Amino acid sequence: MNRKLSIRRAFLRDIDVLVHQRHCVFESMGFDVLALKQLDHEYRRWARRRLRNGTLKAWVVENREREAVGGGVLWLRPSARAPPNSGVQPYLTSMYTQQKYRDKGVASLVVRQAIKWTRANGYRSIVIHASKMARTFYPRFGFKRTWEMEYTLT
Repeated sequence: MNRKLSIRRAFLRDIDVLVHQRHCVFESMGFDVLALKQLDHEYRRWARRRLRNGTLKAWVVENREREAVGGGVLWLRPSARAPPNSGVQPYLTSMYTQQKYRDKGVASLVVRQAIKWTRANGYRSIVIHASKMARTFYPRFGFKRTWEMEYTLT
């Protein structure tokens, strides 16, 4: 672990950080900034509700100055394909690292915490839809590529 970085659980008081990080993820993928502002508002309400009811777990990685430099979210989303009797599939999302902190272990800290939490709470798997840029990162932790297809309505 990078001694200059620390990870902590995010709570409701961290909602601005979580919204900002998600915004940056989508902005880096080329989404329109004006459209993202509206999505930020919707995500804030969505995330706040789930942080309160416990179906959203999040972590923030901080530098020595306690500035948030990255993080990620584990959504306990309803799923018909989830392990028997749970109806919930842990879904890792909104993984973000500030540019100058990339390749310094930020994302690794979050993934390890998410795996640790998932295992400790009796779930059997985690799902993530990795960006093209990140698809070589997750197999280091044992993630395997699965196959999905999508139909986009116009």
